[in-house]
Amino acid sequence: MGDALADVLLGRAEPGGRLPVTIPVAEADCPVLHSVPDAGRLPYTEGLLIGYRGYDQAGKTPRFAFGHGLGYTTWEYLSAGAESTAVGPDGGVELTVVIRNTGCRRGREVVQAYVEPLTAEPGRPVRTLAAFAAATAEAGESAEVRLNVPARAFARYDEKARAWTWPPGDFAVRVGRSSGDLRLSVRVKSLFSRTEPGSPGRATPRAVPSAYPLRDVSEVGAD
Repeated sequence: MGDALADVLLGRAEPGGRLPVTIPVAEADCPVLHSVPDAGRLPYTEGLLIGYRGYDQAGKTPRFAFGHGLGYTTWEYLSAGAESTAVGPDGGVELTVVIRNTGCRRGREVVQAYVEPLTAEPGRPVRTLAAFAAATAEAGESAEVRLNVPARAFARYDEKARAWTWPPGDFAVRVGRSSGDLRLSVRVKSLFSRTEPGSPGRATPRAVPSAYPLRDVSEVGAD
């Protein structure tokens, strides 16, 4: 541990960790402040809006976002595109993201993808982490990162029906360095149409309309 820490501090190794939590600006910003059972009961009144999901829903900017991490170089996100921008029961969305090391030394970057419905869903997070992958590039070089956003990233669990559902509709798959630094976006269409009991894996698709064209876009921008 001591040798590894010394290597990072002296620049011989690239720090590659990313935050698995969100660090708030103030305690009052935390979406969940009370987590002590009362008389043996702890109601989860926040529902799904915990961690970065709660900050996004409340519009709070944290001090350090979920997925945040630093290194000894800088990165430019050049493009993001999908082989097919329609997601159905036979697979997810295959993304290709191109990034460039704009610093003066070799570095490692963790590219993250978040699924965001274009129409807000009551009680649901604004966006959720769906995929991530790491890439290494020398100074000035570009790297191509492949991300698989699985079909289950578009599923919802219906408590009343006790089944998984895949709502059809339009989604943005937003790509960036953390939940608070999303630089690119690819629009995709869910072709699922029915409820299916059990674990999310397959569902009956609707008739497949023409898919959106492959796009390299930066229309959403950084947070």
